[in-house]
Amino acid sequence: MAQVTTSVTVSFGSGASSDSGQNAFSAEIDSREDGYNKGNTNFYPNDTVYILLYKGPNVGSVTQATSSGSVSQYTTATVEKKETFSMSNSRELRTSVPVAGNFSVTWYGTTQTLTQQGENLYVTATPITACGEVTYDAVAQVYALSGVSYPQAVVSFTGELLT
Repeated sequence: MAQVTTSVTVSFGSGASSDSGQNAFSAEIDSREDGYNKGNTNFYPNDTVYILLYKGPNVGSVTQATSSGSVSQYTTATVEKKETFSMSNSRELRTSVPVAGNFSVTWYGTTQTLTQQGENLYVTATPITACGEVTYDAVAQVYALSGVSYPQAVVSFTGELLT
């Protein structure tokens, strides 16, 4: 059975980094000011760190593992995403995670018409050269990493691909 995997490295005491994939399966530290980490991206040993996992409709059950401490599913959350984009002689605009609603685009120049073609794919009628910003809602599964007493931990998520 096919699978996809994404991981997040959480650094304690000296900052944090996240490994965020594209399309149907990605994870990131919740860095939102109003999020579960309250905007914090620098953690200390034994802090609880909240991670957002985004998955598309082709990803079924998810398992998680960590190099230290424990990770468990906490809740789900609707997350407002803002992304800048550029298109160079292209018809396709892809968001980094699946769109759940409230998609809007601000064009930096000539306005174009976009048609949704999938969970995170929007297309124009003809190839264009343009840039702008998209805003949309995404649904994330929230996971809590806790009990880490080392300076760093890796969290890995594996999702079963549905056919």
